[in-house]
Amino acid sequence: VWMWLCFAMAKLLPYQWLRWKPAMTMNSIGSLLQMSYGPMSMLALQPFMCYSHPNGSQSLLRQPSIVCGEGDHRAMLVAGCLLLILFVFGFLTACLVATCRHPSWLARRDSNAALCFNFLTFRFRMDMWWFGALSLVR
Repeated sequence: VWMWLCFAMAKLLPYQWLRWKPAMTMNSIGSLLQMSYGPMSMLALQPFMCYSHPNGSQSLLRQPSIVCGEGDHRAMLVAGCLLLILFVFGFLTACLVATCRHPSWLARRDSNAALCFNFLTFRFRMDMWWFGALSLVR
């Protein structure tokens, strides 16, 4: 939201060279999402990591005071599922689709589409353009 607000405010700047370009803004947002992908994945999976006690009950691995299947844990499961579906799988799907379409964007010289997902490809050689998506899957 913050990046889109800055993008909208940059449209009001008097000089053309100071205004943000939509493709570059999407690339910046993608880069920030890629940076937060690992921590968000771990956060989304934490409610599913329970361990067993000798008395038969289970607690969360990171927060032993929370008993699995009771009260707070149910709310954490809902939040974890939403985060997992919307952010983790959503971002991964968008990156995989963009990775599959990237060669056709370059062949059509559609630089805006390719530039939106430049965060996936800029670190790798042109013949290894798919490594960015592979690094997310790990």
